[in-house]
Amino acid sequence: MGRLGAWNVLREGTPQKLGAATGILEAKLESWIEAEPSMLGSNVRWISRQLVLPDRSRLDLLGLTPDGTWVIAELKAGAPDGNAVRQALHYFMVMDEMTNADLIDRIRAQGAAARDPLAEQQLTEILELDQDDYEREYRLLVAGIGDGGAADQAASTLKRHGLNIPVDVITFSLFTNAVGGYTLVREIEEEIAGAVSPTGQGHTLDGLLETARRFNVLEDFEAVRGEILRHGYRSWQRKHGINFNRGNRRQVLWVQPKHDGVHMGYLTWNFPVLFGISEEDATAELGTNWVTLKGAEATAQIAEWLEGIEKISAQHEVAPE
Repeated sequence: MGRLGAWNVLREGTPQKLGAATGILEAKLESWIEAEPSMLGSNVRWISRQLVLPDRSRLDLLGLTPDGTWVIAELKAGAPDGNAVRQALHYFMVMDEMTNADLIDRIRAQGAAARDPLAEQQLTEILELDQDDYEREYRLLVAGIGDGGAADQAASTLKRHGLNIPVDVITFSLFTNAVGGYTLVREIEEEIAGAVSPTGQGHTLDGLLETARRFNVLEDFEAVRGEILRHGYRSWQRKHGINFNRGNRRQVLWVQPKHDGVHMGYLTWNFPVLFGISEEDATAELGTNWVTLKGAEATAQIAEWLEGIEKISAQHEVAPE
């Protein structure tokens, strides 16, 4: 990201240039991002901070997306460089050797997820699927304040040599504002939830249907999936469920079999780009989100959302990607 300038415009209309801030602690940036996940990606739920791994290294922030992707975030108070990318890669390699049960026990032992009931619920659901599973999907995030060119170069090198795990570098510019606080500015190019991850290509529909059968929701799951496909959506297979899109990389719906029904929701964070409508307005139009239902209730809910999305789409042009 190039050098940015920022001005504060007062009520009288007189712009005041904000001075660049320096010398903040990494812990402060970490606290800001923990409190406001949209700084790195609106669909991330942080479940642990400063997680101590088996080799005693400490992972800055660990999160989960609604589709079960683990997000490893390495943060720097200054400009992120190649060492930051290598640190994130190291955390991934250590985590990937752990079973779901071992990893979640370690997270729970440090107490972070206990403060967020939804995070704890998501961890419980992962354990219900498979305690011994090693096959997790990941995304690495490296973020800091300043020029991230060196980190970008390191991430590109990994990709060029075959690493198929997304590595995103996010940089901020930091200013002191007129009231004695800070103003953070960043370029937003791609929400981490919306893009298709190459790691999702190896999972089979048969495996997912077997999970639905094991949970006694196969008929309901297939009814919901069929209803979405009949509306012309394309499916993207993930490990624990299916994303559905309208022919581009931005996903619209998520459907997953669970022991108590079909878990599904619409992905509001992609609606601003897809339809030119804010997340708040999308929720106001479509109503209740993220539900687990069975039988006719499940198919009725997905049909209602599909009808609502069609109405929204008719008013806004879908973004080409």
